[in-house]
Amino acid sequence: MKKARYGRFINTNWKTLHDQPLTTRSVNDLLQNTIPAIRHRNFLSADECSKLVDIVQKHQIGSYNQERRFKAEADIDILGRVATLLEEATGLETRIAREDGRAYFAGLLRAVKDYIQIHSDYAPYDGTDWEIGKITSQLTWNILLRQVPGGDTIIYDRQWQGESDEGFRKAFPRYAYEPSGVQGSVFKALTAIEGDLTFFNSRYVPVPSLY
Repeated sequence: MKKARYGRFINTNWKTLHDQPLTTRSVNDLLQNTIPAIRHRNFLSADECSKLVDIVQKHQIGSYNQERRFKAEADIDILGRVATLLEEATGLETRIAREDGRAYFAGLLRAVKDYIQIHSDYAPYDGTDWEIGKITSQLTWNILLRQVPGGDTIIYDRQWQGESDEGFRKAFPRYAYEPSGVQGSVFKALTAIEGDLTFFNSRYVPVPSLY
């Protein structure tokens, strides 16, 4: 519980609402839900973002092929960069999960026209029969490739509770939750800045990305 302005008290697990730099401590804090977000500024340069947007607009193909084209046509390995950065910041080894000897696809490319509805992602609930279902914590990272009006990701200090939260799930689309599920929760608007790499705890959301 934190004391807000005017002497009022609010319930929150977060010790600050400010973006934190990527360090071992901030990663641990994010996993423990004592901060809402990490920001690594200028992860991609303006020129690199422009090159990647051009590739997306040129080919208009699926996420997996786009990632391959990023490497082949722009010589930019986004997944490799993120993995290296995390290893340098935390000293922990990173790898892509595997299932029956085959690597998962990592690195979703999403073109958002309007917004993404309130939702959360947590593999122990979403993928109980997969290797990723055995994890104990989960983070999500985002990179905005082209600056747009708005674009904030709204992060709620509200832990997803699995089956007990099913009453908040919408009939359509099934991934989304009703706003009543986060009513009264403290939230942070994570500003979208072109080229910045941001991390948040994807169990402690739900998260709508507004565009």
